[in-house]
Order: sequence, then structure tokens, then C-alpha cells
Amino acid sequence: MTRRLRIALVHPYHWHDVRRGGERYFADLAWHLTTQGHEVDVVTGTWGPPSVTDEDGVTVRRVRHVMRRRLEARGVSVVDTFGVAALRVLRKERYDVVHAMTPTTAVASRLTGHRTLLTALGHPTPEQFGLRPFDRRLAAAGFRAAHVRAAFSAASARQVRELFGRDCIVLPLGVRAADFPPELSARVGPPRLLFAGFPGDPRKGVETALFAMPRVLDAYPYAKLLLPGERAHHEHLHDRLGAERDRVLAAVEDLGVLPMSQMPALYRSVTVSLLPSVWEALGISLVESLASGTPAVCSDDGGMPSIVSTPQVGAVVAPGDPAALATGLLHAIELARDPATPAACAEHARRWDWTQQVGPEHERVYASMTTGPQ
Repeated sequence: MTRRLRIALVHPYHWHDVRRGGERYFADLAWHLTTQGHEVDVVTGTWGPPSVTDEDGVTVRRVRHVMRRRLEARGVSVVDTFGVAALRVLRKERYDVVHAMTPTTAVASRLTGHRTLLTALGHPTPEQFGLRPFDRRLAAAGFRAAHVRAAFSAASARQVRELFGRDCIVLPLGVRAADFPPELSARVGPPRLLFAGFPGDPRKGVETALFAMPRVLDAYPYAKLLLPGERAHHEHLHDRLGAERDRVLAAVEDLGVLPMSQMPALYRSVTVSLLPSVWEALGISLVESLASGTPAVCSDDGGMPSIVSTPQVGAVVAPGDPAALATGLLHAIELARDPATPAACAEHARRWDWTQQVGPEHERVYASMTTGPQ
């Protein structure tokens, strides 16, 4: 083990309050670092009174969000102002490394004399940084302030370099492999296709998935498309299915909002998972699927192709193309019927295991930051 460090993980939202990729990343990272003997503080936000609590050996410091109505009216969010909220903790406490997840928290960390790592949330693109006029300036300030910049995939790291002219390393998300034990038998019977994203977010590609289903149903009439969430998340697309509307909707199963505890069993029970998304920094649900022994299909965009990097574990298809997605799904369905595929998928997923790969790499980066001048 590297020497014991005191590390602050700074993000405006906590995993117990908001369950998205960034929040889960910090929760898993805090868990790993704590199991390795490091002292971990999670500095996060609240609309209630500030508090300091212990959560399984992690000190959670909740600071009150800073938000003025005139700023909110201009499109500013607590993500943008959290550096101000976190400043009091960063002034008072001393850490070996501060790992920030937003640009202003990186600036606050540097101003308080800390060695600072900033991870780029999401897959930086010119389109995303054109949504608000100040987005690019804020991000540039954060990347300038940080001693080390990181992204979840090589594709996202390239985007940071191209957009902001700053060196950027790859520190991926991971999975706790023990939480996703694989089902090592072949997937036979009518195909069950799990949409591995939130259908209410248009960039996740539920439209592409629905429009791919007629071709899948031509080959497998009893195939099912499993969608987490409610039917209301995709109702606006139904009429556009035209003559295929009733056939496709009869094949759709809306799963409702599922707790994380049910996901491992769900991944093991399906034939293929799919994430026909864009702008994914990595696509950790694809890793979860592979760890469970289930092949995956993704778009050729962002960091996802780095996960489904071999045809032995799934398929990579053109984004936004229902015909291409259908072809990829048909390939993956046949792949899932091969008895050798589940073990190949599980083995491939090991490179994103927190304990064996991802966690130790974070520790090496933190340790390297504590040597030399600040």
C-alpha cells in the first residue's frame, strides 16, 4: 500500500441524495480509499444546516449551498457556485490531495494551497460548452487551477486537451466486481434486451432503441426491450413508430425505478444490454453488464468503445442509427448464445475492478502529487 494520505473528495451532490455516475464514482472511490487505510473526507452540499457525519469510516462534511436568485435567473447552478460553499472547509482543513469534480471547487482548492486534482465530469464537447456562455470560461479556470487533470476515458482526455490545451490523464470509473457476480451459462430463449440508461434523457438514445426493435422482432418475434423507468419517459416517441407502433410497444417492458440492489440480478437475467448513447465519458453500465457475463452494445461515441473494445464481448455501432443498432443487437444475441461468451465478458470487465485496477491507479496518482513543489 502507498503511504496513508488525507484526501478530500469535493462534489456538490452526495450519492445518497443524487444517484448518477459522478456521485457513484465518488462513493465507490471513498469506499476503496477507506478500505486501503486512507483518511477520506467527502465535502458535499446541502440545503439544510451544515453537518459532519461518519458514514462507514468516511467523514462526510455537508456545507450549505450558495445560490442567489439573480444568479439562478441567469442559469447559474449550485454546481457552478460550490467552490464558494466548500471554501470554508478547505480553508480550515488540511489535506494531502483535494480531488475536485467541478471547476470552481478546483479553483477553491488551489486558492487554499492544496494539491488539486480535477476530474472532468462527462465527455467534454463544443456542443455542451455552447449551452451557456460562461461554461467554457469556468471549465478553463478549473483546468488551469488544477495541478493534475483527469478524465474517465482516453476519448474524454483528448477532448480536454483539444478544448482547453491542458494535459489530461485517464482515471476511469470502476465497479465493485464482487457486487456483480457473473452468470456463466449461455443466454438462451427469447432475447431480453436491457436498455442500460435512463430513458428520460434523450442523449441516452431510447429513440434509437425503439426504432431498432422492428428489425430485431423480425428475427426474434418474442424479443423484449426492457426499459428502466416509466412509459411516460418515451410516450412522446410512440406515434412516430407508425405502423410498427403496436408491435414495438407490445415488446417493451417498463421496469419502473429500480434500486441499485436489483441491478446485478437484472444484468444476469438478460441476454444483452444496450447503451446507444452519445457524450458518454465511459458508460459504467456497460462494465456492469460485462462483469455479470452479459454482452453489450454501445454507440461509437465518447469512451464507450474503450469498454466494448472487442467483438467477443459485444458490438459498437454508429450513433443515432436504428438499423446499425439492430445489426449490433442481432450479433450480440447470437454471441450470448455461445457458452464461452459469459466468461469472456466477465474477464474483460476485470480491468475496471475497483480493488484490482481502478483504485490502485488512483492511489498512485495521489501519491505522485504529494511529492515535489506545489
